[in-house]
Amino acid sequence: MAFLPFVPTFEGGSSVIFSGLFALPGGSVEVSFGGGGQLFRFTPTGALDPAFGMSGHTRVGPAASVLAVAPDGETFSIDNRGKLTVAGTLANGTPDPALGGNKGERFATHLPGRRPNEEQQVLELLPGNNCLNILVGEDIVRISE
Repeated sequence: MAFLPFVPTFEGGSSVIFSGLFALPGGSVEVSFGGGGQLFRFTPTGALDPAFGMSGHTRVGPAASVLAVAPDGETFSIDNRGKLTVAGTLANGTPDPALGGNKGERFATHLPGRRPNEEQQVLELLPGNNCLNILVGEDIVRISE
């Protein structure tokens, strides 16, 4: 059994955005609550992993409406409020320098635009070999390194 070290930050009234729960190699677990973009990593014993980010937790971006973990342990997230943002967190909890330098995030401005009176909706995120596959509305978009 594991407990979060603090109450995650949620944006909005009583809404809680759960972004994902992942089993990692060796029995570790990663979980994210998207409202504030917090990402938590637990050891197989349920303790926070001190080697990950800030003693077991970090931020993956401004928010995480969709989350995915690549085979190498890198975590990718999407924030689709306002401009669509792709964020990457390396297996040790630091921002991915390939995605916008120290911040570890970039705006994917070339993704399909919104239709009139329709919000852009990211439905799924799938890491591949040196790329991300994103389902946005009815379109599949691939972002390569």
